[in-house]
Amino acid sequence: MITNIRVVIGKLNCINDDLSSVISMARVFMELGKKDDDNFGVVLQHSNQNPRVTTSSVNVSKICGRDRELQILTKLLKEQGTSVECNVNVIPIVGMGGIGKTTLTQHAFNDEQIAKFFDEKVWICVSDDFNRLKILQDMVCSLTVSKSEKFAHNRNLDLLEGELKRNLQGKSLLLVLDDVWSSEWEKLLIPLQFSQMRLAKIVVTTRESKLLRKQDEKNKIVLQGLEDDDFWEFFVCCAFGGSEADERQSLQIIGRQIVKKLKGSPLAAKTVGRLLQQNMSNEHWMDVLRSNLWELGTSADDIMPGLALSYNHLPEHLQQCFVFCSTFPKDYKFMAVDLIEMWIAQGYVVESETSSKTVEEIGHAYFNELLSRSFFEKSYFSMYTIHDLLHDLAQSVCLGECVVYHGQTIKEKASIRHLCLQSIVNLRSICNIESLRTLVVSKGELRQEDYETLKSIRVLIFLDSQAQNCSYSTGHLRHLRYLEISEPSINLFDESLCKLYHLRVLPDLDVFPENLHNLINLRTLNSDTYRMYTKFDQHILMRFARWTKRQYMISQLRNMKELRGVLCLNDLEKIENREEAEKANIKEKCHLEVLILSWNDSNSCNSFATAHEVLEALEPNPNLKHLYVRGYKGYTSPSWFMPFTVHNLRILELMNCRSKLYLQSIGQLTFLLRLRLYRVDVRIDISDEVTILFSPREAWKL
Repeated sequence: MITNIRVVIGKLNCINDDLSSVISMARVFMELGKKDDDNFGVVLQHSNQNPRVTTSSVNVSKICGRDRELQILTKLLKEQGTSVECNVNVIPIVGMGGIGKTTLTQHAFNDEQIAKFFDEKVWICVSDDFNRLKILQDMVCSLTVSKSEKFAHNRNLDLLEGELKRNLQGKSLLLVLDDVWSSEWEKLLIPLQFSQMRLAKIVVTTRESKLLRKQDEKNKIVLQGLEDDDFWEFFVCCAFGGSEADERQSLQIIGRQIVKKLKGSPLAAKTVGRLLQQNMSNEHWMDVLRSNLWELGTSADDIMPGLALSYNHLPEHLQQCFVFCSTFPKDYKFMAVDLIEMWIAQGYVVESETSSKTVEEIGHAYFNELLSRSFFEKSYFSMYTIHDLLHDLAQSVCLGECVVYHGQTIKEKASIRHLCLQSIVNLRSICNIESLRTLVVSKGELRQEDYETLKSIRVLIFLDSQAQNCSYSTGHLRHLRYLEISEPSINLFDESLCKLYHLRVLPDLDVFPENLHNLINLRTLNSDTYRMYTKFDQHILMRFARWTKRQYMISQLRNMKELRGVLCLNDLEKIENREEAEKANIKEKCHLEVLILSWNDSNSCNSFATAHEVLEALEPNPNLKHLYVRGYKGYTSPSWFMPFTVHNLRILELMNCRSKLYLQSIGQLTFLLRLRLYRVDVRIDISDEVTILFSPREAWKL
C-alpha cells in the first residue's frame, strides 16, 4: 500500500546564492523543532495572501533635506487631540509623485519615541483602487494577528467595523493611509470616530489637496522639491556612489546642470543618478544632459522626462522585462523569484551558449540590474514593488501590450499580450484571446468559455478568490509555464493539469492530481504558497500547520528531475518500505540545494529497520549543499553518510535523532561551514587518529 507524506517544495528565497538566508532558515528549522514537534516544518509565508499589504519599512537610514518637515510631523503626532470627534486627528501630507511623502512618513512611523506614544500602529497603502472592504480587512488583521485568518476574507463590513472598535477601545492609534487618490477615504474615519479610543492620529499622503476635508487643512504638510544644497547632496550620493565626487570636478559641472532638470525630485535624482553612475565618463554625462527627452515635460514639475531618460538607456532585454511589470496593478508586491520565473516563461531570459550560468541565474542578474538602477524598490522582507510614476512610465512605453483593465474603453485590442482583469468582463470584447501570453485575474470571475480559448497563454495568475470558485480543465493550455493562485485551499484544476508538460512553476493545490509526476519540466512547486519566514509568530505557525496537513504521495516526485531550491519531506514514518521511498528518485534531482527529511516523533508502528531503509533510499544528489535530518530513529547511519557521497555539503544539521549516528571522516567535507547537533547520540571522526563522542542534548557548531 502506498502511503501519503507531507511534501513542501520551494524556491530559495534569495536573489543570489545567499548562505545567510539558508542559515536563517536552518535556525527556524531548529526553533520549530523545540517549540512544536507536531507542526514541525520550515516556516514560510504566502506571498500573495494579501497583495495589497503595504510597507512601513524605511529603505534609507537618513532622510535628506526634510528635517523641518519631519519635526513638524513628529510634533503633530505627539500633540494630544482636542477634537470632539473621539480625538481623531488627520494630518495630510501633500506633494507631487516621487517627492518623498512616503519616505517622510516612514521615518516618523518608525521613530522609537513615536512608537512609545501609541498603543497600536497600522500602515495601509490605499492607492488608486480604493477598496473599503479590503482596507478594513487589513486593519483588523493588523490589530488581531492571532485571529487574522478569521477576518482576512470576511466580507461583512459591520462585523469588521465592530471588531475594529473592540480592538481599539481605550487605546491610542497611529494610522497611515498612504497614496490616497479618492475622497472615499473619509468613510474609513466613521468607525474610528464612534469608537471609544483614547486618541487617533491619521496620516494621509496624497498628491491632491482637493481630496482633503476643510478641517484637515490646518495640519497639512506640503512637500516641495528639495532645497538646492540638500538636493545636490542627495544627487551626489546617487550619482557618484562610493567614489570621491571632489576628485571629479568636470563631472560635477555637468551634474549641476542635470540637477536643474530634476525638479528637486528624490525619485528622479535616484533613477537618473544611477544611470550616470553606470558610466563615469564626461561623454556619457554630456549625452544625458543633451538628451531630447528633457523637452517632453508637460509642466514645470514634470519629472517623467528624467525617468524616461533612465529607461531609454536600459539594454533592450531589460526594457522588455521592466515593461512587463506594468501588467500588474499599482502597488502590487512581488517576490524576485516569482517575477524572474514569469520573465523566463515569456522567453525574455535566454541562456547563453558561452556561459555556464542557468537561466535562473541570468534572470537574477537582470533583476539585480534593474534594482540597482532604482526601477524596483524593496518593500518588506523579500518583497518588492514599483513606484507609481515608474509604473506609469512602463504603461506609456508598452505600446498597448500590457493592460490593467478596470472597465475602460480599449482601442487597440489586437496589441494586448499581457492583461490584468480588475472587473468582470467578456475577454473577447477587450482583446484578441489568441494573442494573450499573460492573464492575471485580479478581480471578477473568468468565464469558462473564455478560459477554454486561452491556448497561447504562458502565465496564468488568479488573485481573486471569487474567480477560484470555478473548476477549470487545463489540458488545452499546452504552452502554460507559470501558474499561480492566491488561495491554496481551493481546487481549480482537474487531472488534465498533468498534461501541461511545459509547466515550470505550480502553486499549492488542495489535492494534487495522481499523475503529477508527468510534469517533467516542473522546477518549483508551491512557490507562492510557502515562503521562508525568519520572523515567525503564532499566526504564521497556525497557517503553516493548516497548509501542511495536506497529503501527497512521494511517488509523485519521481520524474521531476528539474526541481530546485528546497525540498522538505515530512511524516516519513508513514512510508512502509524502501521500495516506496525509492520512487521519489531524490538522487536524480541534481538541482536541489536544500533537503529536509523529517520523521514525526509520535509513536509509529514502523520499525527501526524500516526507518533506516527509508533514509537509505532517500540518498541525495552529490550537488546538495544543505542537509537537515530530524526525528530519525533508524538503528544506524545510512551508507551515503560519507564524504565522497555528500562532498558538497555546506550545512549539516541533525536533530532529535534517537539512533547512534556515525559520521565517518567528517573532516574530509572540505566545504562544510556549519555542523549542528541537537538531541542526538553521534560519533564523529575528525581524522584517522581522533574520534570525538557527543552525548544527547549537546550541540556543537563547526
